[in-house]
Amino acid sequence: MIDLRSYSSLESAVFLKWEVPNFSTAYLSDYNTPLSFNGNTYTNIGTLLSVSSVSSELKPSRGELTIGLSGIPSGSISTILNQEIKGSNIWVYRSYFNAQTHQPLDLGGGNTVLHFKGIVTNYSISDDVDLDAGIATSTITLTCIVTGK
Repeated sequence: MIDLRSYSSLESAVFLKWEVPNFSTAYLSDYNTPLSFNGNTYTNIGTLLSVSSVSSELKPSRGELTIGLSGIPSGSISTILNQEIKGSNIWVYRSYFNAQTHQPLDLGGGNTVLHFKGIVTNYSISDDVDLDAGIATSTITLTCIVTGK
């Protein structure tokens, strides 16, 4: 368990590894710059990535997590729909940074912690059309259940 009590302010970032069978693996982050760990570079998509909270319980349960990926160009939706999304693997990591310097905190034993490991059980796609700008974007929402932690 990471002890963050000695820090007066900090930033955190979420890293998402989404492994879709027979397709490329997505490495995404909500941090403001691209970051690398475990040999992979996580693309910064900022607020276009949202992750619901996961409850911590004393007894193991089939915890559920919802992940939202926004700003997907509408031309990419058919490519996404043709993939094996259900049953794909998801890993969510969290890292902590100094709020003033934006440098990773030296926490000894590693800064990045596995927060959630699971599979996608369902998904939905919603569209947003900006008629004034002539832009249509989509959001994919993934519903995931825990397979390990």
